[in-house]
Amino acid sequence: MLFMIRMQKNLVLCLAAALLVLCLAAGCTSPGEQPGQTPTVTGTTIPAGTTVPVGTTVIPTVTGTRPAPGSVVAVDFNRLYAALPAAPTGWTAQEQFGTNLQSQGATYTMAQQIYNSPTGTEVTILIFDSAYYPVGGWDTWNSHTSVQTTDGYWKSGTVQGYPSWEFYDAKTSSYSSWVGIRDRFMVVVSVTNGSKSDLDTFVNAVNYAAFAPL
Repeated sequence: MLFMIRMQKNLVLCLAAALLVLCLAAGCTSPGEQPGQTPTVTGTTIPAGTTVPVGTTVIPTVTGTRPAPGSVVAVDFNRLYAALPAAPTGWTAQEQFGTNLQSQGATYTMAQQIYNSPTGTEVTILIFDSAYYPVGGWDTWNSHTSVQTTDGYWKSGTVQGYPSWEFYDAKTSSYSSWVGIRDRFMVVVSVTNGSKSDLDTFVNAVNYAAFAPL
């Protein structure tokens, strides 16, 4: 259980790191710059087929009517910035970062911002436009299960009407929330050295209305 939860937290960091490394290697996309051509990023895959404890339920939330991969073009990362919230009182926000990635006709985009509290808590918000490709968390969405132990939990829910998964690692006091929007956009909020209250604050501060025109 603890291993699975840590894999979820690492997926947030690996996805963001992979996108950053690819951009730097290609010499592309700091905020406001034109994107360059880079390889496709598919994120880190969490193995499906894990043993499901008795009494738990698999919660499939990706719809069967999901549009075909690549049936839309991912929006420019600058348009995703509108969903990133301002820092709460007492917190500081680092510079927003985004990138457009293109490969073999496929386009993926990502926007990210990191927030820090005076007490050492760090929150990362990552927004990913998959263009309906099974990447950025969508590739494993239906493989998650609702589980709770002394090590932490995975649980399904909703955030402002959108399906979500929430994860907690009791050993490290780390939280993350994955919110799936229209089977296309993914909002990932990750809290390190913080509390459930910190997670809720940032999850609810995201401007979900910004996705309506996208």
